[in-house]
Amino acid sequence: MKLKDRVEDGLNELRIVLLGGQVFAAFAYSSCFQSRFASLPSRVLWVQAAAITIITVTFGWLLWPPAFHQIADAGLLTSRTSRITTQVLDCGLFPLALAVALCTLPVAVALGFSHVWWPVAATAATATLAWYAGAFSRKKPQQGSDDEGADELEERIKLVLTECRVVLPGAQASLGFLFADVFVDSFAKLPRSSQYIHIASLVLVLLATILLMMPAAYHRIATRGDPAESVHKVGSSALLAAMFLLAPGMGAELFVVLRKLTNHVGLSGAVAAAFVMLSYLLWFAFSAVVRFRRDSDASSNSAPDEGAFS
Repeated sequence: MKLKDRVEDGLNELRIVLLGGQVFAAFAYSSCFQSRFASLPSRVLWVQAAAITIITVTFGWLLWPPAFHQIADAGLLTSRTSRITTQVLDCGLFPLALAVALCTLPVAVALGFSHVWWPVAATAATATLAWYAGAFSRKKPQQGSDDEGADELEERIKLVLTECRVVLPGAQASLGFLFADVFVDSFAKLPRSSQYIHIASLVLVLLATILLMMPAAYHRIATRGDPAESVHKVGSSALLAAMFLLAPGMGAELFVVLRKLTNHVGLSGAVAAAFVMLSYLLWFAFSAVVRFRRDSDASSNSAPDEGAFS
């Protein structure tokens, strides 16, 4: 693998982690100024203070490689920059998982959960397992290769990481709204059923966000940034699983908002269900049909149909 690609991949993976983390940072800071937040117990305020401190320090840590590259290496391509980026990601993911988990405590308290620490523990465990467990179980030194197969694999890995960055802002936008909305006065006036649906939407989008950050962690920890078929498989599976969760997560919150605006449960449910169904049809069903046609063409020794609409 070329040094240029190794450094570029590392910086792109840092970008994925920062994109995923910034929504939690924005929520942690903005929630402190919401009307209902000041009424929370003092222990929750201290936990939020800890979360804000951890996530801010973690961001400072994750932002180190670009400065190191420009100052220590004068912007030149060096293996040292690649190693620093890998080490920064290795060490930065766990405190980020902890900060994300702590951010769920004020939400659980505001929603009236009887066991408010369960969401914190579940979020910490899910993020840590997603970002570390699979990567460390497959961690081994990888040998670079210059053959065409390795080049093709490297391009596929780049594409799946780019696709994660494409989907991640959509999850970010939804997740930021879902977290912050809990502390708005009008949220407490929603029907309890809408509040439960909001919680379900929050869980689905949170899981999708964690999954979208998983390929960057796996690539950096399991293979030290080298190309490997497992990186593409993990990235592709995590991306599709995240999109599978994202559609109902977005649809559920669409129902809550439409119900509030129109006060019509049936219409709101129909629109939300239609959104989820159309998303699944477009993202998965149509794509699967095109894949089936391509495979059929290949098996019959004819030229593959590259036009999706032909």
